[in-house]
Amino acid sequence: MITEKSLEKWGRVLDQHTGKAVILSRCLPGTRLPTFIAAGILSKKPLLFLFWVGLAALVWTPLLLGLTMLLGPSLLEFFQTVFHGPWAIVAAVAAVYLVVRVVEYETTEMGRDRLKADAKRLIATEFWPAWLFYLPFAPAYAWLSLRHWGPLVFTCANPGIACGGGVLGERKSEILQGLAAGSAREAILPWALVPEGPDPEVRTQRALREIAENAALRGYPVILKPDQAFRGYGLKLARSEADVRAYFKVMTRPVIVQAFGPGPNEIGILWTRVPKAGARVDEWPGEILSATDKSFPVLEGDGVHTIEYLVWDHPRFRMQAKVFLKRHAEQTDRVLAKGERLALTIAGNHC
Repeated sequence: MITEKSLEKWGRVLDQHTGKAVILSRCLPGTRLPTFIAAGILSKKPLLFLFWVGLAALVWTPLLLGLTMLLGPSLLEFFQTVFHGPWAIVAAVAAVYLVVRVVEYETTEMGRDRLKADAKRLIATEFWPAWLFYLPFAPAYAWLSLRHWGPLVFTCANPGIACGGGVLGERKSEILQGLAAGSAREAILPWALVPEGPDPEVRTQRALREIAENAALRGYPVILKPDQAFRGYGLKLARSEADVRAYFKVMTRPVIVQAFGPGPNEIGILWTRVPKAGARVDEWPGEILSATDKSFPVLEGDGVHTIEYLVWDHPRFRMQAKVFLKRHAEQTDRVLAKGERLALTIAGNHC
């Protein structure tokens, strides 16, 4: 389940931050045993680890006992004036947890950046969960469903797309074909469709033939994505035959192979028709309701700090740090050379 590269990386991290790891394992209940096991597997500096373990025991044990004796009764007495019985203990534990959490954040620069991200997420609506925005519309969806006798009537947003289109179930290939039939033909990136099927080798060979023989695709790199999906699900930038083979081992749905548009920007445009009485739908005038300019996240190295540090230090990238750091997990401790650039993602969405 864990790759050799990942083991090497975490071994480097542990050896570079042995003291921090040992001290944190003392402070955070339940982490000491995993830390000791990890040290036995990963560390190449056992004597350094032993030194920090001894030092931490000498400092932590009397400190913990002393604080418990000094502050424990005072905390319980304070909370017993507000709560009674077991609720006093619950409130005390919650208060201690919050204090420890804030102190844990505030003691390191990256921790302070994490605290900023958590605080900003409360007020930055852009990063709120999508369901929160759809929730207020639920009563309207329910009313329309009852009125028109159809639970999915609210998905009928575009009569030019099968099933009404616009929310779920539409096929990208049908939309691309529809656009190509009109004046947008020259603006569409070339693409080809690989049908669904259980045999990954057959589908892989079909995709490889398209990449090699379809001059419009311009060879590698190409984008692979399911014909039916949304918000970047299943999106893959394939740079080689190995990437294509790996993709079709796990993807059995119909897949679009499309030329890669490197950006550096992406714009999402929401266009709508304005209903006009007595006229056909395709004769209604249209207007652009909104446009979103999406700048792709690209890190630039300074020759000093790691990728993880640079992500947390950036006021915007830190809002999606967990996604970016998971994607680049094998190199988060790498220091980018000054001026070196690293693209964190190739899709302009929050997934």
